[in-house]
Amino acid sequence: MRKILLFLVGLFYFMGTAQAMMPINEETVQAAQIYGVSQKDAATEALLDKWTITDRKQTNKFGARERIVVYTPYVVAAVDAQGKAKTGQKANADLGLALAREYNGILALGVIIDSSFQVEPKYLKAYITQDGQIFAPYNITLDKSVMRDLKINRRTLLASGKFQNSTQEKTELYKEKMDLDQKTQDALQESTSSVSPSEQVTIKIWNMQYFIYFDLAKLNQTKPMVLTIFDQAGGNREFEINLGTME
Repeated sequence: MRKILLFLVGLFYFMGTAQAMMPINEETVQAAQIYGVSQKDAATEALLDKWTITDRKQTNKFGARERIVVYTPYVVAAVDAQGKAKTGQKANADLGLALAREYNGILALGVIIDSSFQVEPKYLKAYITQDGQIFAPYNITLDKSVMRDLKINRRTLLASGKFQNSTQEKTELYKEKMDLDQKTQDALQESTSSVSPSEQVTIKIWNMQYFIYFDLAKLNQTKPMVLTIFDQAGGNREFEINLGTME
């Protein structure tokens, strides 16, 4: 009897992890829509909390709660239903299923980061590591970017502005990047030239949201993976993703 119970526990655990990102069906879409409707009075960010992962390094001097959102088929259907409920509409089962199926086979990530300059997708480095392998995304888009104020110690700011030299081949894209880095550093120096090193200064920071897409077939959904995001000013961010804990 004990062996049977252990087998069932192991089986249910495996099913919960292996099927976390499997193609969604009518029943799970309905469950997602019910959940979304139940959250109609909550902010969308609150609904997404269970699918939100924060940067585990937190070394970006310009960053404030940098995070990613894992858009599973389930959560996409839930967000859609929540949005409809907020405007008095009723969620449609067929449309919800069609929307969810658009995310089958895709690891869709919403990435929210901060930097001292607006980082175009071509300058953003993003990849997933899993079991010693590196996986590149097949698409990165900048969805929106807004400026905000940040108070920071001048000494910390100037240290952050000292960009490291790269050893990569000096292609045209590399030269563009270096020119942009120099302009950013010059702007930081100029904005803090009239205050002492111990004083705080207020600077403008870009808050940006990207959508980054990976081919799910190349990843092992039952094992943890780490998304690394890098830009020249903000440095490295790391987000540990475990699809087995997500619906």
